[in-house]
Amino acid sequence: MPTAMITGASSGLGREMSKVFAKHHYDLILVSRREDVLLNFAKELMQEYAIMVHVFRSDLSHAAAAQKIARYVQSEGLVVDVLVNNAGLGEYGYFPEASPEKITEMVMVNMHSLTLLTRLLLPGMLARRNGNVLNIASTVAFQPQPLLAVYAATKSYVLSFSQALSLELKGTGIVVTALCPGSTRSDFFRRASMHHLTQEGIERFADPFRVADFGYKSLLAGKTTAIFGLGNRIRIFALRLFPDSWGHRLSALRKGRLT
Repeated sequence: MPTAMITGASSGLGREMSKVFAKHHYDLILVSRREDVLLNFAKELMQEYAIMVHVFRSDLSHAAAAQKIARYVQSEGLVVDVLVNNAGLGEYGYFPEASPEKITEMVMVNMHSLTLLTRLLLPGMLARRNGNVLNIASTVAFQPQPLLAVYAATKSYVLSFSQALSLELKGTGIVVTALCPGSTRSDFFRRASMHHLTQEGIERFADPFRVADFGYKSLLAGKTTAIFGLGNRIRIFALRLFPDSWGHRLSALRKGRLT
């Protein structure tokens, strides 16, 4: 039975990703800071899908987190066939007023740990000439986002990194996919201090299970970039038809920073 490792698996899209892979008969390695939540979730998955679920508590904002995860995999004799780099942090607000600590956490989780964990697990996949990496980017990766400046920039990095890695690994048997969902129902918005959004508004966002299922199918189909939702695909295509300055101004207007 193949094994998928999913970071940020305790809630939101990561939790739904775990269900999708479990449904398709993958054993799981679930990674999150919330070990108690993971343990309960692991029990549910094992009972429902008759799979093996390993739990590893890790704070991916720490510099050594990726190395510790890789050592755990090696010490337990596990093989990671699919790596889902789902863990991510955001913070909404005016950049000059942003917390330096939160900026550092975003950069470490969204870029540093994602990159290093991919680097540490890829050699095993290459040796087997088989494996998959699914990196969670975002539709904000295609355009600068005032008031989400750092978050959007980190997701642009994830998109670029994934696309470049996909080209590097062509012909090796490894598929790398960047999943770009738009707004998806989760507690991300609360944790990102987006208090202007009402719960009613969040409920209108995309269903995380549908996004997770789309990501899984896109990975199997060998897609390099997978944008969820027709509306998102049309909007991103339209961005390519106009000068960057137009898109930047539109983004600023949507955030209420320009008149």
